[in-house]
Amino acid sequence: MKVAPVLVAVDTSDNARAALEWAARFAAATSTPLVGVHAMGMLDRDENGVMVPAQARRPQIEAWAEELVAAVADRYGITATSEVCDGEPVPVVLDAARRHGAAAVVVGTRGAGRSPLTLGSTSEQLARSAPCPLVIVPLPPNEG
Repeated sequence: MKVAPVLVAVDTSDNARAALEWAARFAAATSTPLVGVHAMGMLDRDENGVMVPAQARRPQIEAWAEELVAAVADRYGITATSEVCDGEPVPVVLDAARRHGAAAVVVGTRGAGRSPLTLGSTSEQLARSAPCPLVIVPLPPNEG
């Protein structure tokens, strides 16, 4: 029987890093595989911080996601995969959760520049629509 994975939304934010760490610890504690999903929009920042078409950087984005998830998987001794999907975060995460039959979805609390007392729009929308339990992970107090 296939074990339902824990799905975690990953991006370059500290919030996503905290969510990935939490998801990996949970996956290790429950012997559950982990799937890291990155939503690739129309634009992405290159190594100089300049906005460029994301499709031109797809190989680098896929390599980054794979390395990020693999490093955490190695540290926690879990099975993990990553995927990069075209689109906005909410529909990408919802689609991935359904496709993988996720046991849970894990996201960070908010995007950059948000008050620490509010949820970001992605976590808020996922709280209303997730097809499985949703874990919203805050930044540790010393990082917020």
